[in-house]
Amino acid sequence: MGLMAVTTQAANNRPFNLSVTTHLGDTQSFLEGDIVSFYISMDQDAYLTILYQDAGGQLSVLLPNSLYPDSFFRAGLFIPIPNEQNPYQFRITAPFGKETLWVFAADKPIPGITAESTPFSGSIQSVRSTFKNLCRQHHAACEESSLDIKTTATTPNQ
Repeated sequence: MGLMAVTTQAANNRPFNLSVTTHLGDTQSFLEGDIVSFYISMDQDAYLTILYQDAGGQLSVLLPNSLYPDSFFRAGLFIPIPNEQNPYQFRITAPFGKETLWVFAADKPIPGITAESTPFSGSIQSVRSTFKNLCRQHHAACEESSLDIKTTATTPNQ
């Protein structure tokens, strides 16, 4: 479990810093039914793609979505995902165990990554490779960060 942030050089030759945490910090465990908020910090404006890998290995695209179709966010500290105005929440459900939030950021929009479809499928390694290749093809400065959380059933029988 923990926070992973990687720094690269952006197109303007400044470091592109990106990190992610939860509303309870980096090394927390969450119980079935808990609501989780994620907080992203970045020092440059970016287009975000956010994926969630549950304990069963299933990947879900959280951003872009119909509320944030271009998923553009201004630089800042502790940007909430979802924010208070969003009509959705992230609630912990089965399967339980290690889960990972992956945040991919680019300094410009990447064609093919939209709310309607993303070019991502397969393993997270495949997704990471696809994202890096798309960034190279479109001359975008890109970054990724991930956060592992532990989820647990509320009763020992689950």
